[in-house]
Amino acid sequence: MSIKSIVKTENRDTTPMNEQKARFEDYIKYYARDNGAMVSIAIGVLDYLTDKTNEAHIKVLAESSPAFYNITIVSLWEFAVIELDKMLTKKSRVSVWKLINYVKANRQQIFTGEFYDEIRNGNTSEIVKVTFPDFNEEIAELENQLNEKTEIIATIKTYRNKRFAHFDKQKIEVGISVDLLKEVWDTIMDVISRLNVLYCRKAIAANPINYQDVKSLICNLEERKRLRKMFYARVKTSGEKQ
Repeated sequence: MSIKSIVKTENRDTTPMNEQKARFEDYIKYYARDNGAMVSIAIGVLDYLTDKTNEAHIKVLAESSPAFYNITIVSLWEFAVIELDKMLTKKSRVSVWKLINYVKANRQQIFTGEFYDEIRNGNTSEIVKVTFPDFNEEIAELENQLNEKTEIIATIKTYRNKRFAHFDKQKIEVGISVDLLKEVWDTIMDVISRLNVLYCRKAIAANPINYQDVKSLICNLEERKRLRKMFYARVKTSGEKQ
């Protein structure tokens, strides 16, 4: 039995770049590569450093440089919370809500792609025009996804205001976890990815490939610790023989 596969995709759209497309691409870049990538890395590192199953590994970093370890945790929390709040506050210039409203108002100017797939089935192939989901239904679903996170979004804003943004106010502990940050970040990036698929048929991963490269740092520290232990053991043995 042969398996169908897409071997080539072609965009036959001849509409030139315009102001609306350029602004849309700026939004996508902000979330996929600029601030968004840093938010993903902050949450990824927090997730690793606060995961109790990693305690044995994290201990090496905490003992090697406790001040660095502690300020890193605080800084990552602050950055992730403040940036997520910015992305989720409807009045914010970079809000995901602003992006949704923008594409709704400029649909005809942005989503002009006309895509065709070459589909191979065994020794034969055919050209098929790509059909997209109904635009209004897709946007409504994305809005619903965000609305379902209203409680988490409110918690993030409270945490941001009480812990990081207003130093003249009394600090109040707010129950929040890295899992909540991950949940709302995944929702944001699902919205961004699905809008980008409508635009150019390219999905966007929620996390860059280096979002947990702190593991490499800890591995290097562990190796350094192992080599130092080996070195001092040899020095001790050598001294005893003398």
